[in-house]
Amino acid sequence: MSSRAEATTHGPEPARVIRVEDLAPTPWPNGGGWTREIHRQPSAQRRGQTAWRLSLATIDTVGPFSVLPEVRRWLLLASEGSLHLSIDGTVHRLGHTDTVEFDGGAAVEVIAVSGTSRVLNLMTYGGVGGHLQAGRLSENSEVSDRDTAAIVVLDGHLVVRQASLGRYDTLLLGPQSVDVRSEAATVVRVGVGGTRGDLPPPTSGRWADGTTDRNT
Repeated sequence: MSSRAEATTHGPEPARVIRVEDLAPTPWPNGGGWTREIHRQPSAQRRGQTAWRLSLATIDTVGPFSVLPEVRRWLLLASEGSLHLSIDGTVHRLGHTDTVEFDGGAAVEVIAVSGTSRVLNLMTYGGVGGHLQAGRLSENSEVSDRDTAAIVVLDGHLVVRQASLGRYDTLLLGPQSVDVRSEAATVVRVGVGGTRGDLPPPTSGRWADGTTDRNT
């Protein structure tokens, strides 16, 4: 993992809190933005390779994305405003919490951005499935890594034991269920697993409107 993290349980592989202020920004090669890597998960099947990677990007100008063959990507606009992408010639207009999925080998270009945008970026490798799903959690929820690899806070606060998570902080989940308390928290649930196309939406925990899942 690329940052200092706070364990929220004892024992092997506890849930961990990753603070956005602890993430060092790395400039893009084309100068069009910055990336803060939240987590890089090693592959259990492919020694020395990555299964999935989660990051937070800052975009403030137009320009092309890097081409990443054999990678599947999901982008979610985490900040207010709008972001327009051209993906293999098709224009996608993203508003707050909108998501787009595309192949890393596609020709992707930012063609319009309102101010400075923050974008949550999930990449999976080797055909692994994934998704990003935004919504408001109910006041009290129980979450686990069975269907949610991580939770990223967009607004409000999420309380996990003694830790309070604010904007762009991340709860990286382990095998043990964790009780969380939402204080008007809008979050993104990061799902990773299975093969591309067969990963169901998260079912653990509840959204504030009483449903168990919500598509962005």
